[in-house]
This record gives sequence, C-alpha cells and structure tokens, in this order.
Amino acid sequence: MEGYDDNYSGTNFDRPHFQEMMRAIEEGKIDCIVVKDLSRFGREHVDVGKYLRQFTSQNIRFIAILDIYDNTKETSSDHLVVSMKNLFNDNYCRDTSIKIRSHLDVRRRSGKFIGSFAAYGYRKDPEDKNHLLIDDEAAAVVQDIFAWKIDGMSNQAIADQLNQLGILSPMEYKQAKGVNYGSGYKVHAKALWSSVTVRRILTSVVYLGIMEQGKRTTPNYKVKREIQRPQEEWMRVEGTHDPIVSKEDFNLVARLLMLDTRATPGGKTVYPLGRGSIRTLLGDKLFEMA
Repeated sequence: MEGYDDNYSGTNFDRPHFQEMMRAIEEGKIDCIVVKDLSRFGREHVDVGKYLRQFTSQNIRFIAILDIYDNTKETSSDHLVVSMKNLFNDNYCRDTSIKIRSHLDVRRRSGKFIGSFAAYGYRKDPEDKNHLLIDDEAAAVVQDIFAWKIDGMSNQAIADQLNQLGILSPMEYKQAKGVNYGSGYKVHAKALWSSVTVRRILTSVVYLGIMEQGKRTTPNYKVKREIQRPQEEWMRVEGTHDPIVSKEDFNLVARLLMLDTRATPGGKTVYPLGRGSIRTLLGDKLFEMA
C-alpha cells in the first residue's frame, strides 16, 4: 500500500494514513515499510524510536532510503546514528516552531491580522490578507444587534429576532460566501443565532477597529491542546481597521451587559427596572470603556 499524509505534522503520529498503515500491520498485510528518510516517517524522537523497535520485534522490515538504513542489517553503530538523526529531526521542529511563533507574535504586535477567517462583519482585504475591510451586508447586522441591545432587548430575544428574519448566522453566512469555515459550536444541521453568538459580537472590540489577538496558545509544538493566555499577554493594537460601531455605543452595551436585563416572560424587552437603568445610561455620554 502507498501512504501519504499531506498537511499533517510529522511531530505526531495521529495522521490518517499512518494509522491506516498500523492497522494493516496488525492485520498482517504489511511486512516491509519504505520511507524517503527518517524525517518523513516522523520527527518526534521518542515515538520514532518506539515504532522502530516495534517493527523489529514484529519482523517488519523498515528501510529509510536517503539515510541508508535497513533494520534487517542494523549494527550497533547504525543504532547510534539513527538515534542521533531522530534527535536532530526533533530539534529542527522545535527550532522551527520557536521561529514561527516569534514571527507571528511580531506581526500581531504590529496589528497585522493573522487569523484564518475574518470576524463577522469584516472580510480580508484582497490586496492585503493581513488587513480587514468592512463587509457592508454583515456589518449592517452587527449594527442592528448593538441598536437592539441599546433598545432593551435581551441577547436571546436578539437571536430569536435574527432567526425569524432569516438572517444567516456567522457560520452559515461565511459558508454562503464560499468560505471553507467550520466551528465546534455547530450542533444542528443549520447553525442558528444564539444568545452566546450575540454576546460574543457585543463584547468583541474588533468592531471598534481594535485588533486583539494572541488570546490562546499551545504549551509547545508537541502539545496541540490550546490554553488561555492571561489578558495582560494579549496583543492589542488600536486603529488597525475601520470600526463598525461607535465607542459610545460599545461602552453603553458593555455597561448594559453588567446589569440584570432578563426579558419579561413572553417578551423581548427587559424588565422595567432594567429599562429604567438603560434610560439612565443613555444619558451618560462620558463614561470610559471598562
């Protein structure tokens, strides 16, 4: 069988064709493995060594052409050379990862957008993929969401309103525009607006023209589990793109989200006390953003 794992990292073995090969070995369908060199087989020295020992114990012949290695003819010196090459391959991945992380952080600090997908309401500049332009159609929806919130609607009521109007949720909108976008938040055949999605929009400073990136990271190049960075380590640059909402409206909504704005049973607007608080806040034009 012939295997390849394009677009998968060699730093781990959770690659579909590699796993397919291992299943074939267990089923007794493979007795010889040929790779271009050891780095193409894998670049994690502990696991590479483990698999090489496993192949030898299972009488599976393993050949690395450019490294002139054949486990059926391995000598003690060959074993040492292979171990050293595996360490070099692993260290190469480590150095590359450090350089890439450093390069991306420099671009984040300069306000360059480095995400795969632009935030809802924006699109990537066709002349500069690291710059965002306003997407007029989606931006109008964002402005409506802020306006409805200021008018006293709860987050869930706003989501229901959007769904009733047939307005595509951010995920569905991106896909309708031909963007190959997926999300772990999708639980139905068609992703609908939810109070969580509405709140995410209402609290995102991207709509103020602020680029805030680097909120998550991974411990190292071997561990793909994401962790949250402390807020003081986030990379925040103002004025990187045109805003969609005013600072005044954004600050007002931020204050409203801190209040008890539950909707009345069967209604869309908040309880009278909450609405009174909103009217009070509408008169306060000079507060600073939290």
